[in-house]
Amino acid sequence: MELNLRGQNARLAILGMLEAVQDHLLANREDDTKALNTIISIYESTLLFSGVAKSEVDQRWKSFQMAKRMLDNKLIGNRRTIRPLLVERVLLQHESRLMERNHVQFTDVHEKVLRNLFKLATSQYSSVRTKAQDSIVNISCNHAYSYKLLIDPVINLLSPDNSLDEVSHEAFKGALYVMLGFKNKTMLVKHDWETMFRTWPALVTSRHSEKPSISKLLDIALSTLQVSYPC
Repeated sequence: MELNLRGQNARLAILGMLEAVQDHLLANREDDTKALNTIISIYESTLLFSGVAKSEVDQRWKSFQMAKRMLDNKLIGNRRTIRPLLVERVLLQHESRLMERNHVQFTDVHEKVLRNLFKLATSQYSSVRTKAQDSIVNISCNHAYSYKLLIDPVINLLSPDNSLDEVSHEAFKGALYVMLGFKNKTMLVKHDWETMFRTWPALVTSRHSEKPSISKLLDIALSTLQVSYPC
């Protein structure tokens, strides 16, 4: 069922208002990290939430499997599962089906939200950066190849032609985090020649920095490439 707000799709109306609020905060009150973090949460919920949270369902699946192992009576055979566990299993299956509604076509709205999140992922405040980067990873996992939209912005921030006044250490660090992603979700090891052809040189020629946090990120990037593509 589609919810409407004044004749417009409710999710689209909310996202449109959020973008205006975000632009206002970044221009006038960038230090309001609580408001910016709330905006990020609403972005992610509006795009990915369909009635049940994936993390909650995953945790309940683990609890169900543990309870089933503990309570099953193996002497009874096929009818060993008690009724409360059967009810929980049916409910989990239903919620798993609900989560499938998240897999929708990637649209211009998704692209706009992803670009807005990238602005926040390169904020000067670490709490905002971290939360936005996590949301980018979650959206990218849900929409294959959506990460390609961020390759150009990332490369632009990593360019050695940028001065410190043009791109701050925080923005530079944020771009590196977006490139690295989470564990095996990094752009650097995507099975796509064009992506590797663009990101690897950008990483090698990126601006030098003596900040330990940035040096650590560059070391992580190098280690990731060595593990994924051993000689």
